[in-house]
Amino acid sequence: MVDVRDVAELHLRAMTHPAAAGQRFLASGDRAVSLLWIARVLAEHLGERAARVPTREFDDERAREAVGVTERVPILRTEKARSVFGWTPRDPVTTILDTAESLFRLGLVKG
Repeated sequence: MVDVRDVAELHLRAMTHPAAAGQRFLASGDRAVSLLWIARVLAEHLGERAARVPTREFDDERAREAVGVTERVPILRTEKARSVFGWTPRDPVTTILDTAESLFRLGLVKG
């Protein structure tokens, strides 16, 4: 997970920094997060506004396979973006809560 604001910032830095010419930089947060973890963050921080968010884990292997849930987590290396630009992504909790608040504010989700 990475915040779209962090991706935009990284794009700007890559377009304007002389050391970025011809280079490739990956934008990723500090850790992988599951949908279950996101649901639990919403439930913990948003109270009643997150009452309809499911917070139970799949316990049926066939259901997990049907929706593409796997145990494999890709590892993305962001050291180059950090060292060349001094770039640091936001904490995933901040990203999740800011996204939720934006969805409420825009009326895309009732809360």
